[in-house]
Amino acid sequence: MRGKPVQLGHLFAGLLLFLVLIQTCAAQQAHMRLLAVTQTDEGYEGNTADLYLRIEQGSGRVFIDTFPLTKIDTQISTRFAKEIACRYIGFDCEAYDFFYTINAQSAIIGGPSAGSAVAALTIAVLKGLPVDESATVTGTINSGGLIGPVGGLKHKIDAAAASGIRRVMIPTDEVLVTETEFNTSLMPEGPLGYDNRSVNMVEYGRMKGVEVMPVSELRDVIKGLSDYDIPTETSLITIDDGYSSIMRFLASDLCNRSRLLEEEAMSSMPRIPPNSSLDRVMLDLENAGLNLTLKGAEAFENGSYYSSASYCFGANIKFHYLRLIAENISLDQLQGMSDSLAATIEEFSASLPEYNTITGLQTFGVVKERILDAKEYINITRGYIDRNLTALAAYNLVYATERFYSARSWSAFFGMSGREFKMDAASLKKSCLNKLSEAEERFQYVRIFFPTALGDTRKEIDYAYKDMGNGDYELCLFKASKAKAEADVVLSVLGIQETQLPIVLERKLNVTKRIIVRESKNGVFPIIGYSYYEYASSLKRDDVFSALLYAEYALELSNMEIYFERADEPILSRSQKVMLRSIISYAFIVSLGLVLGFVVGIRFGIRHPRKKRKRREGCLYSTSELDVRKP
Repeated sequence: MRGKPVQLGHLFAGLLLFLVLIQTCAAQQAHMRLLAVTQTDEGYEGNTADLYLRIEQGSGRVFIDTFPLTKIDTQISTRFAKEIACRYIGFDCEAYDFFYTINAQSAIIGGPSAGSAVAALTIAVLKGLPVDESATVTGTINSGGLIGPVGGLKHKIDAAAASGIRRVMIPTDEVLVTETEFNTSLMPEGPLGYDNRSVNMVEYGRMKGVEVMPVSELRDVIKGLSDYDIPTETSLITIDDGYSSIMRFLASDLCNRSRLLEEEAMSSMPRIPPNSSLDRVMLDLENAGLNLTLKGAEAFENGSYYSSASYCFGANIKFHYLRLIAENISLDQLQGMSDSLAATIEEFSASLPEYNTITGLQTFGVVKERILDAKEYINITRGYIDRNLTALAAYNLVYATERFYSARSWSAFFGMSGREFKMDAASLKKSCLNKLSEAEERFQYVRIFFPTALGDTRKEIDYAYKDMGNGDYELCLFKASKAKAEADVVLSVLGIQETQLPIVLERKLNVTKRIIVRESKNGVFPIIGYSYYEYASSLKRDDVFSALLYAEYALELSNMEIYFERADEPILSRSQKVMLRSIISYAFIVSLGLVLGFVVGIRFGIRHPRKKRKRREGCLYSTSELDVRKP
């Protein structure tokens, strides 16, 4: 009579172990606490919430469950955080589904301040890292894994101290917070280490018994949360020899054209009365062209060939326009020149080669963009000709001409070798759709804070949709990538003071450099990404705003490999890979169940000899029919 309880006990233990193993194999999950701010009748106060994440095999979907309901910005920032986390560690997340749950005891103020926590927890689960639940982080998450500023830090540190959280990570740029954000009468004098203008959050946390740890990017957060150092590239960028050679040729070609156009303009200069309006216009054009030419020569000497090409392109527009003014060009001449240029562009467009490398894809996007720009400015030129506006017609024709000349120069990169990828129409369309989705989300997110901002970016996204509809997937991908970067640069500087922009720029450039190094080691040198990286570096002394934009372009266009499968990989689509992983996982689970059943059955049979029993009604099999020892 004592055998039955033992038998049932073993069966229960076996089933329990089986279920635990199934859960372990089927999903990975983790939890951490969040810091938030709640609005009360007395003002604002800090609060805590719980963040849960479960990751299962799937198809890249993101599910968000919040209680109480949060604002749309919190939901969108959660999706951004997941995407940034996956890219930060180079993880293909298209094979998994992500289930985020945020629970709070009371309604919390919506906002993106949980972005860094969501991204960090995502990395921890993907890499199977332990999560210290006595630590947390508050901060926005920006492109490249950079941590952005948030509000209410004092209230959040108070909440951390009250709830037993021992470590709070905050954005590096907010260690010192202006006194106007706080009621300093509530803080004792002495150990805080602040003057009449700022409060030191590290010292304030120490007074509250909380370690306040400044962080600037995700790798710092993971170190504080999981005591894990994310491997990072520390080597310098090794410029691809093919890129260097072609870009040097491109820069030389454009800068030689500057000198030629300058000579032609100077030789065509008419005798104009000094100090007349036309004289001043021509003098301004000449000086601007010479200034850009000097910058181009300086950049060329420093080996910054893309920057050199960009400066000389600007000089070419100045000198070319100056020449047309000096020649007193007529409307009939402009009409003939525009017709000839349009025919040349059509002939060149039809000759663009096929490609199967990231370099080829980016080259196609750059060349096609410049071709379309040239066509657009030809149409603008014709409109001004019809209205007898000679000067405006001449300027727009000049821009169209130089833009097309730049397109032909860039086409030299079609000859650059690189790792091959599968770039059929289906994969290009999918990459276009993915990037459009990312750009659209970023744009809508910016509109939450600035309802009328990024009008030109909206147009660029709309153009990308048209390109997709026309089957121009490469151009769609390129335009959507730039539109996303334009939205990202706005998000990256939210809450940042102008004096801090150079610091933000340096961090952005450092992240971009690491990505370029990583991609280069993978056999993919991002020609556009590196070109924009170089240009941003050259602009940072004189124009930090433009430098930030080009740094964002560089970051976005240096990591396009993730959208395509390598040509040397097994011929399996992403969905087929997901299905294969699922089959392997479930096969393992079933096999494990059979083994456990066999072991349990053998154990029962050895300890408890078989007894004949009457078959029960309602049972499909008697116990004797299930006995594994029956011959």
